Amino acid sequence: MFPSWRLKLREAKVAFEQGRLDDAEALLREEHLDDFLPGKKLSAKLALRIIDRARERVMAGQTAAGWGDLVKASQLGGAQQAIDHLRGELMNRGIGEAVGYMLAGDPHAAVTRLARLEHHQPLSAEGRRLKDIAEQADRSKQLADRGHFAEAVEQLDMAIALAGAGDTLELKKALGKRRDEILPHIDRIRDLSDRLYQAVEATHWQEVLQMAEAILIIAPKCTTAQGARRRAWRAIGMDVTQVHSRRPETYGHPASNRCQRGQFSTRPGASDAKGDTVTEHQCGERFLLWIDAVGGFLVCMGEEIFLGQPSSRTAIDLPILADLSRHHATIRRDGGSYVFEPRYASRIDERSVNDPVILADGQVITLGGTVRMRFRKPHVLSATARLSMETHHKTQPSADGVILLADSCVLGPKSHSHISCRDWKQDVVLYRQDDRLFCRASGPFQIDGVDVEGGGQIGPGSRVEGAEFSFSLEAIK
Repeated sequence: MFPSWRLKLREAKVAFEQGRLDDAEALLREEHLDDFLPGKKLSAKLALRIIDRARERVMAGQTAAGWGDLVKASQLGGAQQAIDHLRGELMNRGIGEAVGYMLAGDPHAAVTRLARLEHHQPLSAEGRRLKDIAEQADRSKQLADRGHFAEAVEQLDMAIALAGAGDTLELKKALGKRRDEILPHIDRIRDLSDRLYQAVEATHWQEVLQMAEAILIIAPKCTTAQGARRRAWRAIGMDVTQVHSRRPETYGHPASNRCQRGQFSTRPGASDAKGDTVTEHQCGERFLLWIDAVGGFLVCMGEEIFLGQPSSRTAIDLPILADLSRHHATIRRDGGSYVFEPRYASRIDERSVNDPVILADGQVITLGGTVRMRFRKPHVLSATARLSMETHHKTQPSADGVILLADSCVLGPKSHSHISCRDWKQDVVLYRQDDRLFCRASGPFQIDGVDVEGGGQIGPGSRVEGAEFSFSLEAIK
C-alpha cells in the first residue's frame, strides 16, 4: 500500500501535467511534499513552469500577477537563477515604463510606478537614481502649478544634473525642454501678480478677474489668484444686486457652510442678507479613483451633490474651475432617479430650466453659459450615475469624470459599465454595504498586497491589483 504522501504527490503531478499549476503548487506546499526527493524534483519543474507563466503575464501587462508567480516560484525553490533573471527583466521593464511616464510629462505617475516596483524588490542603482529624478520633477510640477516658477526651475536643475548621458540622455533633453518652457513664466507671473495686487487695492474688480484668470492659465493651483477671483466675484455680485436690484442669476451670494467628510445636512429656512434661502450643506464623502491605464475619477458618495465654483465659504461636492456661482446647482438622488435643481442660469439639452427636473440618461447639463457636462446612468440595475465634462473646464481636484456612487459602480469593458475599461476581460464592481465600501471580482486578486478571493473591503488609500486590472483609492483632504 502506498504511503499517503505518494498519493498526494501523484495528485500534484497530475495537476502539473494538466496545466493546473496553482493546484499543484498548493498541494506541494500544504502537504510538505518537498521533504521527499520526488517532491523536490517536481517542485523544481513546477517552479520553472510558473516562472514561464510569470513572464507571459508580465508581457501581457498583468504585472501584479507576474510578481505573485515569482513569489510562488521562490517558495518552491530550485530555480533561483531563473527567478533572478526574471526579476532583472521586471526591474528593467518597470524602469522603462517610469521613463516613458517622465517623457510624457507625468512625473507623478513615474514616482508611483517606481514605488510599486520597490514594493516588490529593492530598486537597482539606476532605479534609485530615476526615482530621485522623478520626485524632483514631480515637486517641480507641483510648484509650477502653484505659481512658484523660480523654485520649480531649481528642482528641474537638480533633476537634470542627476540625469546623465546614456539611457537617460533623452530624459535629460525632455527635462531641459520643460525648464525652457516654464522659465519665461517667472517674469510673466511677477508682472501679473503686481497688476493683480494693484487692481485689488484699487477695487477694480473686472481687472482683478482678468489678471486672476491669466495667472490661473499658467498656474492653475495658485491660491492667491483663486482667492482674488472669489473676492472679485463676491464684490461684483453685491454691487450689481445693490445697483440694479436684480435677482442673482449670474453672480454668487454668500453662504456660511461647513464641510465634513461623510456627513451632510440641510437647514431649511435660513436666509442671507437679501432674503434668498441659503442651504447649509456638508460635503458627502468623496475620494479619487485612479485606474491604471484608464484615468482618474472623482467619486461622490452623498445623496445631495452641490455644484459650483470652489469656495472656502460654501461646501461644494463638485467644484468646477469656471465662472459659476459658489452654489450654482444641486443634483439630488431620489430613489433610483436624479433630480437637477438649478439655483442660477442652467439648461438641460439647451432648454432653460428654473425648476427641479428629473434627469434622463444622456442629457447634457449646461451651467452658466459655458460649462457643459453629460449625465449618464448606463446600468439598469444600478442607481449610480456618471458626469462627463464636454467642455475644457476642470474639476477640483482634476478628474476624467465624476461618479455619483449609489449602490454599486461597475468597472469593465461592456457598454453598461459606469467606467469603461476596454482592455479588461471582466467586470470589477465597487459596492456599498452598511456605509462601507467593498470590491468584488471573479478570481483571486490583491487588496493592499494581501491575497483575496472574490472580494474584500476597501477604502481611501487602498491599492487593488488583479491579473488584468489595478487601481487605487485616494482620500481627498
